[in-house]
Amino acid sequence: MLEFMRTKTRSLLVYAVLGVIILTFVISFGPAANKMSCGGENIIATVDGRDVSLTEWQYSRALAGSLIRDRDGIMLVRFAMDKIIERKLLSNMARANGIRFTVKDAEDMILHNRVIVFGQEVPLTVFGAWPVDPKTQKPGEFNYTRFRNWVRHFLGIPDEKRFLALQVEEMEAKAYKDAFLFGLAGSSRSRWMNYQNEYLEITFKAARFAAEAFLDASAVTAEELNAFLATEEGKKAAEAAYAADEKKYAETPKKRHMFKTAVAVEAALLAEIRKQDKQDFESLKAALPMQVAALNGLARNIDNAKALVKADAPLPEAFVSLGHLGMTAEAETLDATMMATLWSEPLMTVHGPLFTDEGAVLYLAQSESGGKLTKEEGLRMAARDLLAGKKAQDAAQAAADKALAALVAGKTPDEVPGMPEMLTEGPVNPLKGQPNLITRELATELWKLETAGKVLPRVIVDDVMGRKVFKIMFLENRKLPSREDFDAQESTDAVSTLSPRAAYALDLTLKDQCVKLVKAGKVQLSAQLQQALTFKRPPDTKLEQAKDMPPEDYAPCQYVGSGSNQ
Repeated sequence: MLEFMRTKTRSLLVYAVLGVIILTFVISFGPAANKMSCGGENIIATVDGRDVSLTEWQYSRALAGSLIRDRDGIMLVRFAMDKIIERKLLSNMARANGIRFTVKDAEDMILHNRVIVFGQEVPLTVFGAWPVDPKTQKPGEFNYTRFRNWVRHFLGIPDEKRFLALQVEEMEAKAYKDAFLFGLAGSSRSRWMNYQNEYLEITFKAARFAAEAFLDASAVTAEELNAFLATEEGKKAAEAAYAADEKKYAETPKKRHMFKTAVAVEAALLAEIRKQDKQDFESLKAALPMQVAALNGLARNIDNAKALVKADAPLPEAFVSLGHLGMTAEAETLDATMMATLWSEPLMTVHGPLFTDEGAVLYLAQSESGGKLTKEEGLRMAARDLLAGKKAQDAAQAAADKALAALVAGKTPDEVPGMPEMLTEGPVNPLKGQPNLITRELATELWKLETAGKVLPRVIVDDVMGRKVFKIMFLENRKLPSREDFDAQESTDAVSTLSPRAAYALDLTLKDQCVKLVKAGKVQLSAQLQQALTFKRPPDTKLEQAKDMPPEDYAPCQYVGSGSNQ
């Protein structure tokens, strides 16, 4: 693993000298300057029978400085000391329970871009100790020189072996906390497992067979309607539908059945007529004196066409239906002015002509429907809607079943007649589903298809606003989480995985153990360290200012616990 770290290390004496220089500089100019003066590997404290060296203190203080912005420096040094106490406490508890790690374990962790800081596993990229690819912004290849320089210059540790020893202690402390207090919730392995569950994805396509698409082919005959209303069940259903939407069935919008016919006009004459602003015959004769004879002939033809319309006789075959149109509806060749005229004039009155590409077009309204309905008429209309809806629903289901059978037999969607357009939906986590789109069970079923483009071998029935929709579903794609993406996320998002409740419980446990150590006299600080941890208030400090200041004398355990890491 990191064997090359030892083989490539130069003279230890040179690095020791550099380390002393760095330590002297930091202590002289840092927040604890003029408060502590220790040298070499002096033992500056003892915690639960374990010595704390100057190097270890400086390591904790340097990392605390990377996380805390403390104007006075006192919170920083007290935080650093409390975290040393916490680590020693947990490490001893781990060893007492048989939890042991070696330097090789620490090397493995480092070579995976991980380091433990105050009980939390974070990427080395967070501290700049691991290179980041400038193009992808993801961790690059491990660089020994970069790591060694970080240990020596950032942490102030002259030999990376000592850093590895501290990481072994950190691993023991974290393992005890994770395994004995909260299982493996905080481990990198469990975060990777949680990440995989969180970022599973599928996209899928769905072909929807809706009853509305089959309504035109679901006409209800008078015999079917009478038979339906003759049954007690049918009559009750019609009455329930009528009561549910009485306004719809008590009065229907008025509509008129519109017709048109076109009288042929010679092309050259029609072109001249359409150029004119005023198209009544008197105006046309004045504007086109050379075409008066032709205009007179056209007028006679139009009068003849109008004369063929009789109120008590069927319309001539030349008249073509435009459908049953409401007052505001417009056909392609019917403008708003003509529509208003047709609604304002009596039925069977021929209007026009309007000169279009078809020629001289005449219009009339033959009949009118809608308006107030009797209850009997409303019940029949409600029954007709029920029967038509049932027919359309059965037709939609039959079409979906037929299409699915063809797809399962090996046909592609393009080869299946009448296949609706398929739209891509998702991504969706198959372990969660998505409300109002797909259930967790159905998403999991699609995930298990495995092969992209494979059809789900059953028709899914959805209820959309009280109406059934039949769906054929395909797995379009499924995505497994990437370890590379996980590592990149870990590099930028080093957050505790403990819940607030678990963190609070852990705080209480650790603080209780810490206080017991202090009361038992198992936390001993050197005079120099005690001085560095003591806060001296300016003599002109006011009482209201003193409320926001830390206590003058250091009391261990204030920052012990997971909550202080957040």
